[in-house]
Amino acid sequence: MKKLKYFFYSSTLLLFYSRLINPAFAQGVNIGEQFKFFNNQGIASIFPDLGTLINVLIFNAYVLAGIIFFLLLLFGGFGVIMGAGGGNPEQTAKGGKTVAAALGGFLIIFLSYWIIRIIEVITGMNIFNPGI
Repeated sequence: MKKLKYFFYSSTLLLFYSRLINPAFAQGVNIGEQFKFFNNQGIASIFPDLGTLINVLIFNAYVLAGIIFFLLLLFGGFGVIMGAGGGNPEQTAKGGKTVAAALGGFLIIFLSYWIIRIIEVITGMNIFNPGI
């Protein structure tokens, strides 16, 4: 009861004081003019719309996830082999956990890719290739 009373008083005060503050409205910023790349080109000349930028970011995230998966699988397998060859069960278990984590991460990335593909089919939107 005391916590509910405290919550009520604090939310009432927050609501009251938020009415005293004048609202600040955000002003639009043309990102294409603000951020310049090579040869003084704006970002808008490279990515004409938000979908193209997101497409590039998603593609690069999947590539980075694949590289990380490969490295984790490689180092985890190496740890398992070295632990088994040296008779060190702790190192073998640690390598096995690394391999399991790599496979779990790969499963999440794999499922996220196919969820996006299913959303593309259901909605008719082209998420991975918005410019096409």
